[in-house]
Amino acid sequence: MRAEILWSLKVTQSHYSYHSSEQTGQLFSAMFPDSEIAKSFSCGQTKCAYICAYGLAPHFKSRLTNKLKSGNEDYVLLFDESLNRMTQSKQCDFHVRFWNGDQVQTQFFDTEFMGHARADDLKLAFEKCTEALPKKNMLQISMDGPNVNWSFYKKVEQSLAEEYGLNLLNLGSCGQSM
Repeated sequence: MRAEILWSLKVTQSHYSYHSSEQTGQLFSAMFPDSEIAKSFSCGQTKCAYICAYGLAPHFKSRLTNKLKSGNEDYVLLFDESLNRMTQSKQCDFHVRFWNGDQVQTQFFDTEFMGHARADDLKLAFEKCTEALPKKNMLQISMDGPNVNWSFYKKVEQSLAEEYGLNLLNLGSCGQSM
């Protein structure tokens, strides 16, 4: 299992396709004929995708959520919506940016799929995605510039002001790319 997890991390980190995992067991067995682990290694396309989607992704999201929930981390929420060509629906990706030691780090947080991308739809996706995050530590929402995003921003800012007495930093749109 450890070898399969390490392989899945390599596939993800190197932007390999899941399909590139096909027949890796045979390759590793040929490369390391004296290794029992290599002989039993079995992590093809489906298994690699499953490990990434249902094992690694939830694990890293949980670690990031716990780090931000510690109450010591101020963060910026970044979002970008676009048409997902596979599903033919709007996809909204959320990232968080925060200080990690002496460096600023940006990490993927979640994706929400929406039928439409009106301000109210974006706000619902935002609320669903960020329900586990401490809103009181949110400094800014970074976005691109369409009018629907500004309408969404005003709705979120009003909600945060009412619920937490919080005012976000408004640095305009197109803060920094994700």
